Amino acid sequence: MPPVAQLRTSAYTSVAGPRGGCSDGGAPAHIQLLMQLMLERIAAARGTMASGDETESERLLHAAVQIAGELRARLDVRGGGPFVAHLDDQYDYLSRRLVVAAGDEQVAGLDGVADLLREMQCAWVAMSHEAGFTCVRPALG
Repeated sequence: MPPVAQLRTSAYTSVAGPRGGCSDGGAPAHIQLLMQLMLERIAAARGTMASGDETESERLLHAAVQIAGELRARLDVRGGGPFVAHLDDQYDYLSRRLVVAAGDEQVAGLDGVADLLREMQCAWVAMSHEAGFTCVRPALG
């Protein structure tokens, strides 16, 4: 495994423990799965916002914030260095943006969060391939 890929994937693997056990790639595949679930919740919330179902959109966005919290909780912040600190900041930013978007019913805010999360997911796919892991593919929508 190339050193850079090893460093980046170890940001999660050191704290993944028994909950990180995906059969096709361990922690990297699990992280990508969580990102995909978060994107699905955001997309569904966007739809419910557009239809005026405020209660359902809040429920879905709350679920997305919880997933972001799970992603942050899996980081090895103490031993991960600046890369992990940046990821921690990104997940915090995503969570805060989701809360604001939920409160103000901002579809554009959701789009911005989803765009950033897709970029992060694509980076994980690239790093995981570099490290030799099999990964969950990001959705295109």
